Amino acid sequence: MSQLPLETGKINLRLAKRPNLTHEVRKRIERYILLHNLKPGDRLPTEMEFCELLGVSRPVVRAAMHTLEEMGLVSVEVGRGTFLNAFDPAVIFANLPISLLFRSENMREVLEVRHYLERLCISRAVEVARENPDHPYLKEMIACAEEMEKRAQADQQMLEEDIRFHQALAYLADNRILHLILDVFWELRRLYPFDNSPGAKMRRALKHRELIESILKGDVENAIRANEQMITKQQEETMMGQGR
Repeated sequence: MSQLPLETGKINLRLAKRPNLTHEVRKRIERYILLHNLKPGDRLPTEMEFCELLGVSRPVVRAAMHTLEEMGLVSVEVGRGTFLNAFDPAVIFANLPISLLFRSENMREVLEVRHYLERLCISRAVEVARENPDHPYLKEMIACAEEMEKRAQADQQMLEEDIRFHQALAYLADNRILHLILDVFWELRRLYPFDNSPGAKMRRALKHRELIESILKGDVENAIRANEQMITKQQEETMMGQGR
């Protein structure tokens, strides 16, 4: 087995803080995979070999491997070894929401990213609407906006319709990675606080109607503006809900 390059060599245990040691070992193993150009199905070095290469104990290596297995990057087969899996971005993004929850200050940056990504979706949606105004995802957005108004008038919950509306918008971009990233935001949307008063519900519903109508009219600027106003409002509500 080839040796690790210098930058992935033994860890200075005097400098590595114990709570971060497993994380550091995991990053070193990931770097090993990249530097050695391992392919799906290739076997990784054994735990003991990584212990020797990195200068850490076996429990630390085992914990790092367990994390990689939970992330879907490797598979551990008893009696055979640890093997590299094919890359699946869905597995990576599935781990994002819960990690983001532990740092509520991330919410502003999360919403900023969502804003930039949905700008791309809106531009694509306008192109689709121009070519095919009866596209199924456009119809889904219209139906969700109408249902949101009905529910707002009846002071009923409408979070699921809100999420379905934006998921349909993301699907119009026809980009799997983009949709996976935006799925993170929908999961967070279920968990962060927001204004659920009758007036807020109606304002939210009307903004969704404005967004889809602007898309159907080909008005990219107004569609982006309407979406930005919704995201800004969500950020304000989230900060208020967290007592900030």
